[in-house]
Amino acid sequence: MIIDVKGGQIGLTPGYAIEAFIDDAKWEKALHAMAAMLASADCRNALLGFVGDAMHLLQESARNVRMKVSPA
Repeated sequence: MIIDVKGGQIGLTPGYAIEAFIDDAKWEKALHAMAAMLASADCRNALLGFVGDAMHLLQESARNVRMKVSPA
């Protein structure tokens, strides 16, 4: 993750092993929420909120992968 606090820009690059399992739209939404908090200079809560969102999104992705690869 790269954060440009002055410019209000955030970039996130997932590792290649996980890239196929993430939903870009959901991660983009989490980044937009973080950017809004950064714009109000609330860096601590912006990062904490993003980490919480990331944990939820990774757990959701793990459940989806398990359902796809588990024998029926």
